Amino acid sequence: MSLTQHIMSLTKHITSLTKHITSLTKHIMSLTKHIMSLTKHIMSRTKHIMSLTKHIMSHTKHIRSLTKHIISVTKHIMSLTKHIMPPTKHIMSLTKHIMSLTKHITSLTKHIMSLTKHITSLTKHIMSLTIHIMTLTKHSMSPTKHITSLTKHIL
Repeated sequence: MSLTQHIMSLTKHITSLTKHITSLTKHIMSLTKHIMSLTKHIMSRTKHIMSLTKHIMSHTKHIRSLTKHIISVTKHIMSLTKHIMPPTKHIMSLTKHIMSLTKHITSLTKHIMSLTKHITSLTKHIMSLTIHIMTLTKHSMSPTKHITSLTKHIL
């Protein structure tokens, strides 16, 4: 093989390699453009995520503040409950006493009703006896009248 042929062969290889390099370079350029586009998209999404994160942080602070307020209110309610318990216990005790008194009053009322019935019955008996005595008195007066009348005639 002559030097010229060898140079020609090398030139063909170099040309072929150059075409491959050019093709690869174009492919790399296309990939680079795609990567750039993806990078822009990622950046946009990252900005959106950052904005959402800030929003979430703001809400988290608000929630923390509300939680502290709820805890404070709960403690206040607990304190009020502690103050309310003694009067409530006292009211319960008074209610029990009132219930007991009510039972006693009911029992006394029943006894009074029973006594009233007995008094009514006794009053009826007294009335009956009074009527009987009056009848007897009338009958006893009749002979006395007769004697008085006879005495007048005799005199």
